[in-house]
Amino acid sequence: MIRAGSSGAEPILNDWSPDGNWLLFQIGSIPQVKKIQPDGTGETIINNMGFNTHDAVYSPDNNWILFVQGSGTGADLWRMNSSGALAPERLTNDSYQDGYPDWSPDGHSLVFTSVRSGQTDLYLLDLNTGPSYVVTRLTNNSASEYAPQFVSNNQIVYMVNSGGQNDVYISDITNMAGTTTNLTATSAENEKYPAWASGSKIIYIKQDGVQGVYTMDFDGSNKTQLNSNFRYAANPRWVP
Repeated sequence: MIRAGSSGAEPILNDWSPDGNWLLFQIGSIPQVKKIQPDGTGETIINNMGFNTHDAVYSPDNNWILFVQGSGTGADLWRMNSSGALAPERLTNDSYQDGYPDWSPDGHSLVFTSVRSGQTDLYLLDLNTGPSYVVTRLTNNSASEYAPQFVSNNQIVYMVNSGGQNDVYISDITNMAGTTTNLTATSAENEKYPAWASGSKIIYIKQDGVQGVYTMDFDGSNKTQLNSNFRYAANPRWVP
């Protein structure tokens, strides 16, 4: 499953629920998140918080929806009960731009992108420390890190932009400095938006004139093209 289309008013796919019953997508140049069933029925706005909701993702147990509300320095992380029975809870509340969140498989942590350090870095939020959640900085270098995704409780994949070049990296969050590996390391291509696929596979987008969907192993081997020629593609997701 991929996010395909333009980056404007066309629907942009965010996530597929773990039970396979719902898709989350955002729509509009000032986005709003909706859910819809795979057969195209049941389209519903996920909450009444208005516009500027985006980057929505289901929790592994299907009980919560994590999303970003706001834009620029007003963009914060929120979560809501997936049934809508509980009021949304604000997880970050500051003057920084937060985005691209994802849940750990055990549901205890969130990884996300933020510019709270003055540059684009990765951060970890511990959901066991609420209501004032502890946030830990994971990266601190001259490059910009985006779109992190858990592949296990301790490992994440993410895209790194350095000098205008995008590559896919994998790291252990308990030892980022000692375990970070560039899985693509190419100079003529841009690899981006990685995510766990199945088993020990990662799915990602590669751009080398046209945009295609690829998979590879956790060590960067066995790169396989699945499709190509997308005008705009991002955030590939493996169907549950």
